Amino acid sequence: MKTRLQWADQAKGFEILLIFVAHFLLDEIGRSSLPVQLMTLSGLTVFYFTSGYFCKGKFEFRLWLKRHAYTLLLPYLVASLVFWVMHFLMGNPGNLDRFLGIFLQLPDTPWEGGRWFVPSFFVAKLVFDFTASRFRGSAWGLLALCFGYAGVAWIYTLMGGPRLPWNVEAALFAQPFFAMGWVWKRGLEQRYEALAAGRKAVIILVTAVACVALAALNLKIGGRTADYHSRVLNEFFTAYGASTCALFLILRFSMKNNRFLVAFGRNSLVYYMYTGLAGAVTSRIIAILGWEHMAARFTVGFVGFIILVGLMAMVMNRYFPWTVGKPCKK
Repeated sequence: MKTRLQWADQAKGFEILLIFVAHFLLDEIGRSSLPVQLMTLSGLTVFYFTSGYFCKGKFEFRLWLKRHAYTLLLPYLVASLVFWVMHFLMGNPGNLDRFLGIFLQLPDTPWEGGRWFVPSFFVAKLVFDFTASRFRGSAWGLLALCFGYAGVAWIYTLMGGPRLPWNVEAALFAQPFFAMGWVWKRGLEQRYEALAAGRKAVIILVTAVACVALAALNLKIGGRTADYHSRVLNEFFTAYGASTCALFLILRFSMKNNRFLVAFGRNSLVYYMYTGLAGAVTSRIIAILGWEHMAARFTVGFVGFIILVGLMAMVMNRYFPWTVGKPCKK
């Protein structure tokens, strides 16, 4: 289990770096460029996949809620309070949307850093864990049902109905990736690892080509990013297909031992929840230095991101573990 946790942490760490680079390039070269599309394809699917992989298939609501209220909701509320205080000190306290509104993803709710992902993941994991507990013996049946969840969500948007709270939509669209992790662990992983090295290389090469082709096709037919909220069927399928390919490539890459990525992955909640604060600091530094070249801004932002959030992670893990969903040290 330790080795599997290591590759999962490495995949999460690599995903965090990709998201940082993608957001930087999104502002620099635009959302509709192929490099940005390729980097955003996996989105947050690594987290969905690994959660499905490690799901035990058991579900008791009170125990589930007690555990995830501590590991997800409490850190979310702490981060929300930090951002609310920051806005208050800046003379722009807004309203309770800045503190609690993101949990429901209400219309026009302010988005602060990576906090939006936590309540979305909470709802998505609740749906999947409950569903998986009913399909312990049928991995493929679970996969079909989870694609059914995404299909229902897509049909609902296609019919033009009022938008649901965003994290509810995201929870339904994310279900296939949870199920992929479940299916991978319960059959496909063993079959893949039993293949000869040459066949594995061919699969990886074909997957990489398919990923680029589907990403380019998604852009060609109008999809800006692979967010699965499109009301166009072609964009919906190209986004899912390309994201699945990108997910597989990230998982294969993460089998290599890398302590740097492991450190990122193990502190993923800190990096997602508090990057807004680090971004505010690094942007001020860049403004003071007056650096306009893209490479210079990226270097300052990237180094600041690693150092500042790394320090946050060290302090929180040591002195305030409950702010990052970890048990207090006795």
